[in-house]
Amino acid sequence: MKSLRETAFHEAGHVVIAYRLSLGVGIVTIAPDDINLGSSLSEGAWLGGGMAEEVIVTYYAGYAAECLCDPDADRGGSESDDEKARELLAYCPGQTEAALRERARELVEKYRAEIEAVADALLEYTTLYYDEGTLVCDAIDEGLDWRKELMDHRSRWGEHYLPKE
Repeated sequence: MKSLRETAFHEAGHVVIAYRLSLGVGIVTIAPDDINLGSSLSEGAWLGGGMAEEVIVTYYAGYAAECLCDPDADRGGSESDDEKARELLAYCPGQTEAALRERARELVEKYRAEIEAVADALLEYTTLYYDEGTLVCDAIDEGLDWRKELMDHRSRWGEHYLPKE
């Protein structure tokens, strides 16, 4: 069974790579539901816009990021991502699964610091709402303290920002 830390890295991989590939980023959580250990709720939005290759790479980035946390991670939690990616591969003539997995791995390594920070934020807050994942990425990119930026952001918006539990 995956640890909460592995789940955080998996979801952080999706969020950071989606953001860096100019795909929509929304709510991300490591709160389990009846089906998933965590989720990136923007995933449904990734299917639009004719960016199948970027979407596939983003699906593969979850597992690639999980391997940062545990190099021996099993693919068990990535079955749904793999299935969605296989469906989209038909829209990418000339591309192979292996090549897109390698691209995901390279991007995850390139944005490792951002993925680690988003994973840490998920472990601290469980859920990142709206643009909070990208806020953490931008803070890392700009050499700022992402914890301070995220706390400032949440305090500015207060109770009006966060959904009612």
